[in-house]
Amino acid sequence: MKALLIGILVLSSILSKSYAQDSWEVDLTHSYIGFDLTYMEIIPFHGQFTKIQGLVSASKSDFSDMVIRAKIDVNSISTGSEKRENHLRSSDFFDISNHPSIIFHSTAVESIRVGKEDKLKITGDLSIRGITKSIELIGGFHGEPINDPWGHVKTGCSFRGSINRQDFGIQYGQVLESGALAIANQIDLILDIVLMKDR
Repeated sequence: MKALLIGILVLSSILSKSYAQDSWEVDLTHSYIGFDLTYMEIIPFHGQFTKIQGLVSASKSDFSDMVIRAKIDVNSISTGSEKRENHLRSSDFFDISNHPSIIFHSTAVESIRVGKEDKLKITGDLSIRGITKSIELIGGFHGEPINDPWGHVKTGCSFRGSINRQDFGIQYGQVLESGALAIANQIDLILDIVLMKDR
């Protein structure tokens, strides 16, 4: 009976460790949450958000079972022009007085092969201006987690994706002589993220 109890305790300990969830927060100081689009069909336009609250939970070391919850402060948009940023905050674009946050919740993560590389594909619900659409992000992690000098474990990852801004009700844009929009509909998402947790 004693041996059986010991066996159950050992098995419980192994299982609890196997399914233990690690929680990682976004290290905002060393992360980049940006976007690119084409302006007037002649040049890329870049912008980023500088404030985000993000939590990633995972029990596997390769993050293939991770769950992501993130909220971006739209007011933190940065493009290098205060006038342009204020326009982007207006009802023509993000309408921050009614929709101050962009929300992302992952719904699935799977390992995929892209060319000769192993990647992760994240599927999730993205909410902009109160409209929610499913999107995909493809990328991966850079090497193994490391210990920093300040008591944290850190790991880095990069993911890319694209959305159509009109799917989220952002329809503003003048039409050029060519018939194209001055502001392209396709928005490329650029996520270079450092995650951290306490040791």
